Amino acid sequence: MNTERSLHQPTPYQSERFVLLLGILLIASTLRTPMTSVGPLLPFIQEGLELSNAVAGSITTIPLLAFALLSPFAPRIAERVGTERLVFAALIFIAIGIGVRYFMYVPALFIGTVFIGAGIAVGNVLLPGIVKKNFPLHIGLVTGLYGISMNIVAAIGSGVSEPIARAGLNWNGSLAIWGSVVFFALVVWGVQLSKNKGENRSVLPSAQTSLWRSRLAWSVTIFMGIQSLHYYTMMTWLPQLLATHGYTPTSAGGCLR
Repeated sequence: MNTERSLHQPTPYQSERFVLLLGILLIASTLRTPMTSVGPLLPFIQEGLELSNAVAGSITTIPLLAFALLSPFAPRIAERVGTERLVFAALIFIAIGIGVRYFMYVPALFIGTVFIGAGIAVGNVLLPGIVKKNFPLHIGLVTGLYGISMNIVAAIGSGVSEPIARAGLNWNGSLAIWGSVVFFALVVWGVQLSKNKGENRSVLPSAQTSLWRSRLAWSVTIFMGIQSLHYYTMMTWLPQLLATHGYTPTSAGGCLR
């Protein structure tokens, strides 16, 4: 009887792995949606805050600057405070940014975007290392799962943000809804933290040679920079561009998916 029960009930190890995987997927779900949900709402934001196209475009430029400025330092900070703890702090930054962005003032919009960009930058750098450390035999599978989670939730955000805003929540309420995903990620990752109180080391390997002198590092940096520039430009302006060509705002947001 005990044998049959053990075959059908998950072991504590399996339960811990499930919580860890769920936390990774939820974190991944927060790393794009706070920004992809902005594009379809950009006309509302510009009208409500009286922003020019140049100023509105900087809403998605700020996260890119945060990626460039913070990404090199995230592994060093993780070595001191612990990777899981730093990821938890990054989630808090994203949550604060979403909350501050709710207030319909230009400074609040940009301050919130700075917090969101900082949190996403740290999460982008550290999450692959967490996968590599905890799922060494399933790196490809888990990476694929969190990539799918990231893109599916980001697509949903771009598709439904405009209808939600029109339903009566306005653009700030529509953007704030995605804080619920961050909340669930914080809860699950908090459970993970409580089980790893002694973890204080970075899961990323220390570089033995200077990356500043590596041609491969510069090639990857340039490639990733160009593709990020393309992605965030399309994310910001494609819905509005389609709307000027006759698409409804809802259809334009759906095309971004």
